[in-house]
Amino acid sequence: MKKILISLLCVFAISSAFAAPVKPTVATHEDYKSYQPNNNFTMGASGGFGLVDTHGGFSLIGNVATKIVKDGWVPDIVNPVFLEVEFGPIFTSGATFWEYSAHFRWDFVKDRNWTLFALGGFGGSIADNKWGDRVAVHPRFGVGAFYSLDALDLRFEFSHELITAGISLPF
Repeated sequence: MKKILISLLCVFAISSAFAAPVKPTVATHEDYKSYQPNNNFTMGASGGFGLVDTHGGFSLIGNVATKIVKDGWVPDIVNPVFLEVEFGPIFTSGATFWEYSAHFRWDFVKDRNWTLFALGGFGGSIADNKWGDRVAVHPRFGVGAFYSLDALDLRFEFSHELITAGISLPF
């Protein structure tokens, strides 16, 4: 057993010595700095998986946002901040919950194609069904990305109550 371990260590040491060095991937100097989108509003719709308590189902969520901080809070990069609201149904087995959210969306514009974002605020759900009248409020945090096409953007969002994909119209 001792000979096998020594042999493996020798093979690893020799292969490491002759391996080509790996260069770390570094973002270009223009990433997050050079492209400034000129939109002040976004509007869109997304569909996917929605979760309310332990009830999961199909969600169809609409959103509207307005830019409130043009240059963001981090100097030297393009990072505007939007105030965004979302609203729509989540269809679960036997019930429909209405999901709502009001939050800040902090965009990090990488280049002409990609914008990453973080969101934080509050959200909740409303239902009038077999579980009784329900109004819930909770904190809302998530991440996502926009991929820009010519006239519209593809939007991907992941938070504790939604995993969605859809479209967004910047204007």
